[in-house]
Order: sequence, then C-alpha cells, then structure tokens
Amino acid sequence: VMFAAEEVTTTVKEIVELILQSDEYDPLKVQKWQEQIVDEIIKKLVSQKKPFKYLVSCSIMQKTGAGLHVACSANCDMSLDGISTTRYDSRSMHCIVIVIGSSLTG
Repeated sequence: VMFAAEEVTTTVKEIVELILQSDEYDPLKVQKWQEQIVDEIIKKLVSQKKPFKYLVSCSIMQKTGAGLHVACSANCDMSLDGISTTRYDSRSMHCIVIVIGSSLTG
C-alpha cells in the first residue's frame, strides 16, 4: 500500500478548516489548536487502518506580512512512504501541517 498524499491532504484541510475557520489568531489559543489539529489528524489516519506509522507537525503563525518558511526532510522509501504538506490561510493566520507516513510493510 502506497502513501496516498492527496487523500491525506484532503483530510488535513477538512480538519484544519473545522478547527480554525471561525477564529481570529490568538496566541493564547495556538497550543490548543495545534494539539487538536494533530490529534484529530492522527485519529482519522489511524482509523483508516492502513499499514503506516504517522508523524504530524503543525505550525501556526499570525499573518503579519512576515515571511514563513517551513522545511521537512525524511529518509524514506518513496515507493511506499510519503510526505504531505498542507497550507491553510485565514485572514489572520497561516497554518502549515506536515504529515509523514512510514510504511509498516516495507
């Protein structure tokens, strides 16, 4: 089974939008949002019962006009493993979610 990056991206977008769509950036809420986002993504991916271990990273930054650069690297077998990067922007914040799926069958 290959890592389905497009499916993961769709799942991530749905979860991030659900959690962040009605809120303005609030530094006091960022940690809670990040925890909710990564927990919900992990729950959803694990519930699909695909043979992967997942690593999920979530960065949230206030939208101020400053640059935001995020990088991630993994030593993967790209025929089985995969990486998905999803960006969400609202009026007041940026959110970048990276999901790495490591195959349990390779």
